[in-house]
Amino acid sequence: YAAQKYREYLDKFPFALDYYEVTWYLADTYVRTEQFAEALGRYNQLLKFENHDFHDQSRYRRWMVTREILLAAHGSVYGVPEGAAVEQTVETVGGGERKVYALSDEHLAYIAVCEELQDVHLTDPTYAAALDRERVTLLYDPAYIRNQHGDFEGMRPLMEEVIDLYPRTEEGAFAAGAIVNS
Repeated sequence: YAAQKYREYLDKFPFALDYYEVTWYLADTYVRTEQFAEALGRYNQLLKFENHDFHDQSRYRRWMVTREILLAAHGSVYGVPEGAAVEQTVETVGGGERKVYALSDEHLAYIAVCEELQDVHLTDPTYAAALDRERVTLLYDPAYIRNQHGDFEGMRPLMEEVIDLYPRTEEGAFAAGAIVNS
């Protein structure tokens, strides 16, 4: 019901002074009701303009909902979706074969948002602190997704960066193991 009222307000007053705030609350309502695709659309709308108080929050929350969309679509951030296309088959050093699977649209969207946020510095202190806590995830997740999809060549430089930047973390240790095992 709240989402409907927010939409009606935005439709009726598209140039209202509180347009960005109401759009933010609409996106938040979508998140709370697990309508992640709708929330993503509203965050993307907010990100078209930088002259409002909800830009930083929208960048961070877009990452969160993109992850939720990926989880909803495939049940896992890292796993290869059932029926994923094989992009190529690579001969291994031991004479075997390794399949490299295509990334789903949801994986590609999630990776793009992770990459976009890696070098971003938010000005809102709450969201800046939250983003800083997730920096290792923003780098590790795209690397591990590639690893699970058999793209070791795409994974290795990212995992090396995880090790360089976050050597004393679980992700750093996992990154080292992934490189050794690839």
